[in-house]
Amino acid sequence: MAPPHATLIRKLRVHSPLGEADEAALAGLAIRARNLQPGEDFIREGDEPNLSAIVLEGWVARYHSLRGGGRQYLSLHLPGDWPDAQGLLVKRMDHSICAIGPAVLGP
Repeated sequence: MAPPHATLIRKLRVHSPLGEADEAALAGLAIRARNLQPGEDFIREGDEPNLSAIVLEGWVARYHSLRGGGRQYLSLHLPGDWPDAQGLLVKRMDHSICAIGPAVLGP
């Protein structure tokens, strides 16, 4: 696995120029890897989020829970993506995020 900060910086460089100070600030973030099993939720609809995470390995999906117990998938996220950024701005999550296969998130 690439260092967590390297994954984030590489993804951001795709669409944004980053200066040395920007990269140093990103490298200083506290990132702890969290392993998820296939189908395991990282955050659930209705949760009150207190953190956010980037995908370090594997794939995750955002989804809504359906009445019959099924899922309506909204988006897929790859390494370097930040699937729950809006969780920093809302009181309650309106969707869930789960691992598609084995995945590692950096909260």
